[in-house]
Amino acid sequence: MYYNYKYSSLFHFISYTIFGLPISLLLTKKLPRFSIISLLWYLLISSIVYYIFYNLTYNPVSFIKNYEVYIYIVSTSVVYWFWYNILVPKPS
Repeated sequence: MYYNYKYSSLFHFISYTIFGLPISLLLTKKLPRFSIISLLWYLLISSIVYYIFYNLTYNPVSFIKNYEVYIYIVSTSVVYWFWYNILVPKPS
């Protein structure tokens, strides 16, 4: 059971780094801090990553019907958006 969480966390970290980091760098240059548009981008990226992960591990038919999916997508997007806006300096 512990190993499932370990591999799941590693997979999420790698996939958010591959998808989220380039978008974050691009948005940092073009949008002000704590922009709602950047949050919407993070929601989109989080939805794509979680959909891929869900299809690899669970039954893809129940993806839309499961409310936990939406909680996970929104929470990861908001946390990533918040911490990225605080920790990464704005380029000059």
